[in-house]
Amino acid sequence: MRKLPILKSLHLFEAVSEFPSFSRAAERLNMTTGAVSYQMRLLEDWFGRRLFVRHSSGVRLTSDGEQLKRSCASAFTMLEKGCYELRRRHAGPSVVVGGSTIFLSHGLLPRIGRFRKFYPDIDLVFETEADLDALAVGALDILFVAGPLRRPPPVREVHAANEMIGPVCVRVSAISGQQFR
Repeated sequence: MRKLPILKSLHLFEAVSEFPSFSRAAERLNMTTGAVSYQMRLLEDWFGRRLFVRHSSGVRLTSDGEQLKRSCASAFTMLEKGCYELRRRHAGPSVVVGGSTIFLSHGLLPRIGRFRKFYPDIDLVFETEADLDALAVGALDILFVAGPLRRPPPVREVHAANEMIGPVCVRVSAISGQQFR
């Protein structure tokens, strides 16, 4: 049996290491600050060394913490990729598409009927909480993003469209009723 700290604590450590304070991490992770602090203290006790330097304005990683962060990122990426490969191996034909909610609902979904006509046996799964890491590990097949990417393989960038989206507003003066555009 492997002698590792609790996997959940390592997963939490990786997430917490992205924030400048335990309270900000706790807020984002829907946990209490005390629970986050307690879990990080247990991890530090397991290693017998500090992973964070605590100061009045928050926390920062020690050099040991930085090393653990890199190890966790590498291990969780490999684990995530293996899990997605196994899960999809026995699934039917599907394509997982990621993008912003606005793009998927207003840009892609109105055009999906034509795709379904040509490929009725392929299930489409849409993910709005998607990023380049999800694409790299195989959680997504396609990710629509705005702007150019700077990412090494296996991610390949393909230009999909030339569309400009900008704010549109009209302000009506409450006094004169005039419109300003």
